[in-house]
Amino acid sequence: MSTLLFSFLGGLLLFVSTPADIDPTGTWKLTMTTPDGQEMVASLTFKDGAFKGDFMMDGEIDVAGSYSVEGDEITIQDDGETSENPCVGPGTYSVVMSDSGMSLTLVEDDCDQRSEVLDGNTLTKM
Repeated sequence: MSTLLFSFLGGLLLFVSTPADIDPTGTWKLTMTTPDGQEMVASLTFKDGAFKGDFMMDGEIDVAGSYSVEGDEITIQDDGETSENPCVGPGTYSVVMSDSGMSLTLVEDDCDQRSEVLDGNTLTKM
């Protein structure tokens, strides 16, 4: 009986402690400061495993690609065609969803260009 109880409690603990996948679906606004001190605004749209980014929010897609979600992490991969300087490999970020938005923290990304934009920033839902 105690073995059955411990198995049940262990399974319950595993179920409770396993984070649910985050859902980044939608269009998000990102406001950041460039290295020369200028404010830049961008929009990022995530839908059905694909993303697109519009820097300066001028209606022109500047970067696009795919994304996947596992637990509280998102992995982003540029398509290599949209951007003039695409990131070659994937970038993975931990995500915290809150009332104020979606905060991203670098896990692993060899692309400095992408990590400078995403790491430590909070995107707000548009």
